[in-house]
Amino acid sequence: MKPLRAADLRHQIAICRSDEVDDGRGGYSTAWTTIATPWAEVAGLDGRESVMEHVLQGVSVFRIRIWYRDGIAVDDQIRHAGQDLNIRSSVDPFGTRRELLIIADTRSTLT
Repeated sequence: MKPLRAADLRHQIAICRSDEVDDGRGGYSTAWTTIATPWAEVAGLDGRESVMEHVLQGVSVFRIRIWYRDGIAVDDQIRHAGQDLNIRSSVDPFGTRRELLIIADTRSTLT
């Protein structure tokens, strides 16, 4: 894999984190808050079908590269082109703290 260049960053994404919000009735609901909106390189890796809740649904997997930032976790989501993607992994591929490689997919997206 080649190092990330500024010219590769063609898609703006939103990185979102879940927050529990008081629902006013003694309980909590989950709300997604945008924590960053970086530019990214987004590439579809593959597509497949999976049975979720007794329904056959398509699952898409994406490779996303952004400039390095701390604090991106597998509990976070990425919003890209109207889709909510679950982060499956987030690594610094070269160990240089220069870029971040994120693998995300559409499977069982939390809402």
